Amino acid sequence: MTGTGRLHEIRAIIEAAEQLPPNERAALLDERCAGDPQLRREVEGMLDAMSDDGAFLTPIIPRAAAGAYADLTSGPDLTGDPIPGFRVLRVIGEGGMGVVYEAQQERPSRRVALKVVRSVLPSVELLKRFSLESEVLGRLQHPGIAQIYEAGTYQQGRTERPFFAMELVDGQTLTSYAQNAGLSTRERVEMLIRICEAIEHAHQKGVIHRDLKPSNILVNTDGQPKILDFGVARSTEGDLQITEVGTTRGQIVGTLAYMSPEQLAGDAAEIDTRSDVYALGVIAYELFADRRPHDLANKSLPEAIRTVQTDEPPALGTLIRESRGDLSTIVLKAMDKDKSRRYQSASLLAADLTRFLRSEPILARPPTTIYRVRKFTSRNPALVAGLAAVFAVLVIGIIATSSTAAWALDAEAEALASAEQAAEHARTAERERAIADAVNEFLNKDLLAAADPKNNPDREITMREVLDIASENIEGRFPDQPLVEARIRLTLSETYQNLGVLDEAERHARIGVALLTEHKGPGDLETVSYANSMATTLLHRGEYAEAAQILEPLLRERRAVAGPLDEIYLLTATNLGSAYMRLGRLTEAEPLLLEAFEGKKQTLGETHERTLTSVHQLANLYTALERTDDALQFFRASYEGRRDTLGDKHPRTITAMRGLGTALTKLGRTDESRDILAQSREISIEVLGLEHPRTLANINAQAMNETKAENYESAIAFAEEAASGMRTTLGPDHPETISYEFNLARALARAGHHEEALTILETVEEREARTLPPTHWYKAMTFLAAAESLRSVGRLDEAYDRARSAFCIYRHSFSVTDSRCRDAIDEIVRINDLQNDADRTTKFQEAINNGTLQSLLCGD
Repeated sequence: MTGTGRLHEIRAIIEAAEQLPPNERAALLDERCAGDPQLRREVEGMLDAMSDDGAFLTPIIPRAAAGAYADLTSGPDLTGDPIPGFRVLRVIGEGGMGVVYEAQQERPSRRVALKVVRSVLPSVELLKRFSLESEVLGRLQHPGIAQIYEAGTYQQGRTERPFFAMELVDGQTLTSYAQNAGLSTRERVEMLIRICEAIEHAHQKGVIHRDLKPSNILVNTDGQPKILDFGVARSTEGDLQITEVGTTRGQIVGTLAYMSPEQLAGDAAEIDTRSDVYALGVIAYELFADRRPHDLANKSLPEAIRTVQTDEPPALGTLIRESRGDLSTIVLKAMDKDKSRRYQSASLLAADLTRFLRSEPILARPPTTIYRVRKFTSRNPALVAGLAAVFAVLVIGIIATSSTAAWALDAEAEALASAEQAAEHARTAERERAIADAVNEFLNKDLLAAADPKNNPDREITMREVLDIASENIEGRFPDQPLVEARIRLTLSETYQNLGVLDEAERHARIGVALLTEHKGPGDLETVSYANSMATTLLHRGEYAEAAQILEPLLRERRAVAGPLDEIYLLTATNLGSAYMRLGRLTEAEPLLLEAFEGKKQTLGETHERTLTSVHQLANLYTALERTDDALQFFRASYEGRRDTLGDKHPRTITAMRGLGTALTKLGRTDESRDILAQSREISIEVLGLEHPRTLANINAQAMNETKAENYESAIAFAEEAASGMRTTLGPDHPETISYEFNLARALARAGHHEEALTILETVEEREARTLPPTHWYKAMTFLAAAESLRSVGRLDEAYDRARSAFCIYRHSFSVTDSRCRDAIDEIVRINDLQNDADRTTKFQEAINNGTLQSLLCGD
């Protein structure tokens, strides 16, 4: 087909596609481009470049390390320098509308940014938008806005293409500059004021940017911010109306995360300068908090739009202490979803920021208490429920201690035989009553006060912040009441643990248990109970050996005092069995977990939560022992029991659901597992948040399932997300983080990326050497995975050493007939075959036949 005929065909398909909704265009392209993938790519590229959605989904994106003409393939062909007076050097950015090149202008001699329409077949609308940008920039003369030097057209074949040359800004994006330069909060405010002044200049010239974001603001080497990319700008003045792109109702132009609610509604009549003020608020939020107000990752477009339009972001004060008070109030006012409540101009926003720097009263005022209470309750039902749960825990403690006091007084009146006993019980009752009163006072004056909007009018209080405030207030608060402090700290510890804030959970638990041990004794029922809670925290922290050291003497002493059916003894047995399991001591873990399960079933019943905890622990054990059918049975019982007693969205139900999916993965039932894990992830994000360790565990389980299903690219994506999140949440040396890194390496290896896998496995080996016992079977998994990748890249001697080490560690925990030992043996055989070492192969086979393989490989 001739070039002209090709263009006619492309235009005909595009015109037909434009008559269809975006979700129906694929079928048309399937039909019209059948057998011609190049034609389809060209049509799809044109549609993307012409669409408004494409404009906000693919803004001008800087190209790092773009080199001269070799990097011009994604834009128009400018080889031979077809634009008179300009010599093109390299691509520096590209987007849905145009490509930007660095070029040398001849007269005057200077480096410029040269912007050219990228489409070989630009639509009338695209040309109008491009023309508008050059005209808009020509009207704006401000040091904070990149200047336009020249605009025109050039000839490419039979097509005239528009271009314009503008100031080349040698700098970094706003957020990168702030981070790399280590700007203080004050310096960031000063930078934002300068940006507001530039935007106010544009507004005074009748121009609304409509696509403000950090990537469209570059900071040069002198620290001067420069606003770029007015490609979707809109004029408010009549003399530009003829060139303005006619955005119709329902179209969305801009970049989603920075768009105002009225922009997302798609009604052009509702968009005015206050939309840019909203974007400035989002930019300010990101500048101060180093994150965007809303997490839109992995959300569909309708979900993302709903989030921006309806969900309130965390207040700055909850993320960074320096932003509490006036600064948080200013940013939230700029971002108000109701544009009538925002700053009515960029200059007013700049003025309040200036007042903040001068420590003068700002004009912005927080909303009234009634308004905030109503909004807070409607937007944060989970937090309200969480606070209620914390208060319930404390109130239960109050009731329990008050009940103890009442029981003591009743018993005194009814049955005490001696005056001495009566006096002792009266003292006990009075002491417990005093503790209850003190805890009750702390509840009202600290936790409830922290959550009261009138006491914190500048921010939305969060569950974490309530606990942090209570943590600060308890320090030195009860010097003469150690038991009061102990109970409050242990309650805080439990709540921090539920939130996944394990460092604070451990800190409070240690102090609380130490106080109980000192003032009530190590064998006291309350001390033993809370020592178990501290051990549980340590297990979550990955401190398995220390948890076992705490639990072993507790188990012996409690059995001697109270017998094998005692509630605290059974709890201790469960926790110690879990610690042994994590330490790789599986044969020691099984009898403890079975004893705990049978004892709880006998004393509490099969559906009690503590019984179900033992069911879940046994399921984990059977997974480790590769008794997968048993694991599936126990995981299913755990999930169904918790679902019926705790509900679908309880964190323990979510954990059990994940376990069920994991067991199905082990059995190769990956389609069933995929559906279950996707559902549990969705619930976990809703209830706990994306960064909670339980949510990350679910994502890791999805990675393992996709690896089993041989969907390796999906597996890698899930594994990278889980490992990255766990590194941030629990740290690089936490056992779970190490495990997730291992799963990422395994997915990479299965996809054939052996060198990448080996790089990760080297790090995993080093961390496991520091954090795990020498014979922990997790280390064998790592060695065997490394052996497989080393063999694949031809490093056979190293592969043999790793496979041999894997077998010897596996043999320490499992019988030689266990599948893991057999896997190690099979890997050694494969390596021997590649090395063509006949002598070693003969000795190896003889050792297998006469049962001396362990002696041959491990020296024992």
